[in-house]
Amino acid sequence: MLSALALVVASLSVAHGGDITLRGSESKIIFEEGGELQFKGDGELRFKGDDSRIVFEQSDGEEFVLDLAAMKALVGDSTLAFALCTTSGQSQTYDAAFWSGTEVNPTADPLTQCVDVMRSAYSTAMGSRIKLVGYISGQIVATAMYNVKANFQSSSLKDVMYSNNNQVFAEKDAAGSTAGTPILSSYLVNANGNQGQQIYDPFFDTNYDLKGNAQSWGGACVNKFRLSTEVSWSGGHVYQGIGGQHRHGCNDWGIDF
Repeated sequence: MLSALALVVASLSVAHGGDITLRGSESKIIFEEGGELQFKGDGELRFKGDDSRIVFEQSDGEEFVLDLAAMKALVGDSTLAFALCTTSGQSQTYDAAFWSGTEVNPTADPLTQCVDVMRSAYSTAMGSRIKLVGYISGQIVATAMYNVKANFQSSSLKDVMYSNNNQVFAEKDAAGSTAGTPILSSYLVNANGNQGQQIYDPFFDTNYDLKGNAQSWGGACVNKFRLSTEVSWSGGHVYQGIGGQHRHGCNDWGIDF
């Protein structure tokens, strides 16, 4: 299972090209949009021209590589809207106060800390693109990119996930997302349901558009999700997305997730 899920409302710009040499017992690179990388010890730091990784070469010649995609999305990035650690034992269900937008652990690093994070970007304008990132042990395993519809670009995620209902606000950019079915293929047991329900991750394994604050989805008495997709299903034994509440019958079994 994914150890964490994060939603980013813009990408971080990182200058690259040429080599940068860091000297001294402690060196830092500070990004214009907030956050920093810190290195201790002498060495040489090179930004690769494809903006995909950072190589840090120590004085003894040994190298280690930082994944720029993970760093841009999650480390000190002011455009991170929220991150959920799915192995913490705490669920941000549909009725959780988390979705009201009050900052939660805003300075925490979701790559290294198993905590849920809510930052101010959740309550500010989304702009033109947003990205969902799934990661395990600090390593990205899947990304889903979406183009925000023009009439929603000045709205916030809080507007579409908390304040209004059934907002299909962003279109999946399949070319900019991880190809195929990265979660189903590597992390899920494909045991489909008794009425043909299919098991998959709705964000990473499909190309459906994003829907905020979905209500009355499927055939259950109650199916509400803070963030989900436009995939449709008529049966009652189904639910999807994050920040959800499912009740099969109005006085029957259910789950909050």
